[in-house]
Amino acid sequence: PGTLEGALAEYGAAYSQTRAKRSLHWKRGHGRVEVTVELKDRSLTVVVTPVHLAVLACFDGGDAKSRAAGRDAALRLSLQELAAKLELPESLVRKSISFWVSKGVLLEVSVGLFEVQEALSVEAGLAGGHLDEDVEHSPGQAGRGSPAGREVERAAELKACEAFIQGMLTNHSALPLARIHHFLQSFMLDPLYTLTEAQLLDFLTRLCSEGKLDFSGASYS
Repeated sequence: PGTLEGALAEYGAAYSQTRAKRSLHWKRGHGRVEVTVELKDRSLTVVVTPVHLAVLACFDGGDAKSRAAGRDAALRLSLQELAAKLELPESLVRKSISFWVSKGVLLEVSVGLFEVQEALSVEAGLAGGHLDEDVEHSPGQAGRGSPAGREVERAAELKACEAFIQGMLTNHSALPLARIHHFLQSFMLDPLYTLTEAQLLDFLTRLCSEGKLDFSGASYS
């Protein structure tokens, strides 16, 4: 996105001034960005990859013709359009779309077509569905949209999630639910962490029942 490119260019120019005869070459697909998404009825601060930010930035602006006519129309884009615009693989763009859908930022208004969900409502929530229902249907990817495919993806996510949690508790003797949720949102990017805090609570409860974790009433260890 232009805002990120501008920030990189500004930092690169400052670096070149302090480090004579040296310049920076950015690896745009790496690293993390803390971004606050401002919507009509809420704001959301998350730590994401530059690819996540680039996907969301494509929805910024709305439809020019509708704005000129005085109508506030949301910009709608498909997976294929986003992938072509960003020159990225559809599989990578799909993961980013799924992340924003799970956060309630993007809404699938029809099969494979997305727009920004400016305001939350019961109707919008029912239309958009949960992340498990918001899998892109595209040529060559039908298996990912099937119930079996979603179950495989969720199983892989939970397995990675468990490994992350065990690693966190190696470095921290005990952690509360909110802290674990924040850590996973910040650092579990492949596969992408998409659970809500309530879903994480259910998963942690299951791990405790299996004897893999202990719960003190406030923290997990």
